[in-house]
Amino acid sequence: MARKHLLTEAHLHRKQLRRMAVVGISIALVGGLPLAIVGAHSWELSPIATGLIQAIHIMSGIAGGCAYAALFGLLGPVVNRSALAIRALVALGKRSLTFYVFNETMLVLLLSPVALGLGGRLHSTGAAVTAILIWLTAVGLAFLLEKKNMRGPLEVLLRWLLDRNAAPKLKQTQA
Repeated sequence: MARKHLLTEAHLHRKQLRRMAVVGISIALVGGLPLAIVGAHSWELSPIATGLIQAIHIMSGIAGGCAYAALFGLLGPVVNRSALAIRALVALGKRSLTFYVFNETMLVLLLSPVALGLGGRLHSTGAAVTAILIWLTAVGLAFLLEKKNMRGPLEVLLRWLLDRNAAPKLKQTQA
């Protein structure tokens, strides 16, 4: 995708991106369906068959990931970049390392049995709602950092670890 500039020059590759999106999402749905049926306890299989279905699910998920990238490539040129939600997502993307660690840390603290252990008490819907709320909190915090023109703390730390001569700066400088 990157070598052919499919996403950076999406206007030139709309037909190919559309095809990738439709085919990839179809593969992901078909590949994920057997595992969903097993997960719903509607289909009992041997451990080997279940492992094979999980492998198919993972491989079809790669096609789904490429499909969603193609879909976002199609949506990118038509999205209003000044919309609040888009600006908040861009802010999150600029601080992806910080908020990846934030999300994982919060999930472990809230759901893990070694911490609060809510994962053992919540149904899968409750766990999903918890994850969505954590992600929305991350989006809000990232937007707040963007408003204050601050970089993510882990991005600053990584930059400092890579270049020890540079002093850590939380404030962004305009290039």
